Amino acid sequence: MAASEDEAEAWGSALASLAKFQADAEFTATLVEALKYPTTVGKPMQLIIRALHQRFPDVRELNGSLADAVPWFVQRLGADTMRHPATVNSGRAAIRRAAVRLASSGWPFS
Repeated sequence: MAASEDEAEAWGSALASLAKFQADAEFTATLVEALKYPTTVGKPMQLIIRALHQRFPDVRELNGSLADAVPWFVQRLGADTMRHPATVNSGRAAIRRAAVRLASSGWPFS
């Protein structure tokens, strides 16, 4: 977990950057998993919602708040995904999947 909002914002930015190389479903799941952490409140949450909106510009629910976006998350990922709290292992797994996808893409060397 992040020690400050600035640190949480940096982690959110890094995660969004890494996740953008994932397929749509995995990208969404990765960022939604990050939103489950209490340290994403404030700027980090806004950054992650903005990253989702940039990926899915036609989704109106991603133009507003987290409360506006949750029904879309449930539709995309299922209610069970939203019921389970984040764990350290699930967060690490999301980051690991994003990093592996990035590395296998040849970035930044391709």
